Amino acid sequence: MTFEVDDTRLGEYRLRRPAKVSGRVRLVAIGDYDLVACGGTHLRSSAEALPIKIVGLERVKGGLNRLTFRAGEEAVEDHVQKHAVTSALGVLLSAPLEELTVRAEQLRSDNAELRKQLDEVRRARARALAEQLTAHAEGGVVTAYLTGDDAQLFGELVDLLQRAPNVATALAAEEAGDAGSRRVRLAFLAGPGLTADVRPALKTALDALGGRGGGRPDRAQGAAEADEEQARAALKAAAEKLLT
Repeated sequence: MTFEVDDTRLGEYRLRRPAKVSGRVRLVAIGDYDLVACGGTHLRSSAEALPIKIVGLERVKGGLNRLTFRAGEEAVEDHVQKHAVTSALGVLLSAPLEELTVRAEQLRSDNAELRKQLDEVRRARARALAEQLTAHAEGGVVTAYLTGDDAQLFGELVDLLQRAPNVATALAAEEAGDAGSRRVRLAFLAGPGLTADVRPALKTALDALGGRGGGRPDRAQGAAEADEEQARAALKAAAEKLLT
């Protein structure tokens, strides 16, 4: 129900919020539930807005609930879109509508298990590569330039080689940079039992490549844009700092 009153009579009504206009003010009442001053478009009944579709319900402060809904053409468009999505999912998952949730949950569970297995394989590969690198350390220094699949193990190798007793590490891994450029990640490490400061080695590499980085005496990392030839030369020069 809507009706108009003079602004001098607004005090007679329990408005949900104060009116922002003066003069003749239109009030909109929804039974005894709500009363508000509003000059916008209002329907005589909710039937004029059909269909009305509730699409969300959440609890908010003060013990209230917030409803999200679509009405009229928006409700129809919402239905059409969701029907198209669920139909496409049904085809992709080879499942009827009522089984889509179960099938999606199964896929998520399978994906989690596969990720777990993949992580285990990555850790095993990283351990094997770390053992191989430390076995061929020259003068107590591991120097390695990683490419391809091995480069993907950079993070795991940094942690593993950091724990290698009495071994210093000069490690680089190439990866794709912005706009197709080549980017190299660098790590210089001093394992337990060593007192060497690896930061000068990182600085040597970054000065040559123009990159950025930092760290602490036993672990310093950085990155730079560089091709393989430049990066290998910088890594070799930096590794020599660890040998002195």
